[in-house]
Amino acid sequence: MGKIVGRRYRYTSDYKTTRYLGPSGREEKRIVYIGKWIRPLNDESQLRRIVLIARVFVAVTLIAVLFSLFILPPPAEGKWYVIALVVSLFPIAYEVMSAFLLSAKAEKFERIKFDKSFIRLRTSSVICIVTVLLAAVGLIVYWALALFKVFEPPAPYSLRDALFALGIIAVLASSFIINNQMKLVRTEELENNTKL
Repeated sequence: MGKIVGRRYRYTSDYKTTRYLGPSGREEKRIVYIGKWIRPLNDESQLRRIVLIARVFVAVTLIAVLFSLFILPPPAEGKWYVIALVVSLFPIAYEVMSAFLLSAKAEKFERIKFDKSFIRLRTSSVICIVTVLLAAVGLIVYWALALFKVFEPPAPYSLRDALFALGIIAVLASSFIINNQMKLVRTEELENNTKL
């Protein structure tokens, strides 16, 4: 597709600048999309359902992460797994941006619009799953070491720790649902017949 390594210029080959005679009689520039179109093969009702479910679970993911971070009992000393959960906020921020750009219309998309919505949402959900899995593994290791008296935790296991774990499970579940919904979007590439 003619991608350039620099993110800023990634889609430049999909556009061309043309000149035309404007209403004022002066020559003006116009940017025309010449790249391939991406069209979902799902019908509009399927696409609307996929987009709705994805948006709902993006909201669930964000709420579950924030809930987990706020419910974690103090002190946070030695609880290194929290860092992985905080890092998951970055892919979740991209999920939120992508969810706003999703379109439920079965129409042709410019590549940049499709990539910044459907593709970025799927990629962000995978990154979120990885970071939250690291947090889950860290949580299990922390309490397993405490259980076997390898170290003495600053505070005993509490209901808030259990709620933190439930929050992590909710984030993982909703991220998997988002990823599966994005997998349901089937597409085809169409040649661009724009006359320059």
